[in-house]
Amino acid sequence: MIVHLVSALSLVVFYILQTTIISQTPLIGGTADLILLFLAAWSLQEQVKVTWLWAGIAGFLISVVSAMPFYGPLIGYLGVVAISKVLQRRVWR
Repeated sequence: MIVHLVSALSLVVFYILQTTIISQTPLIGGTADLILLFLAAWSLQEQVKVTWLWAGIAGFLISVVSAMPFYGPLIGYLGVVAISKVLQRRVWR
C-alpha cells in the first residue's frame, strides 16, 4: 500500500516539475521527460515489483492531458520499463 502511495505522489511531483519548469528549458529541439527518467530509474530497482502498472498509468495519464497521440507515451513508457527490466536481469545478477 505504501509503495502505491509513494509512486503516485512521485509521479504527480515529477509531472508538475515537467510541465512547469522543465518544459521552459528547451534542449536540442525538444524538452526532457522527467516521468520517463523516473520510470527508467525506478524500474532498475530490484525491490520494486509494480513498475508495469505505474508505467501504464503514467502513459495513459500523460496521453490524456497532452496533445500527443494516445499510444505514444504509453508505448514509450512501457518500452523503457521493458528495456530496464532486461538490463536489470542481465547486468545486476
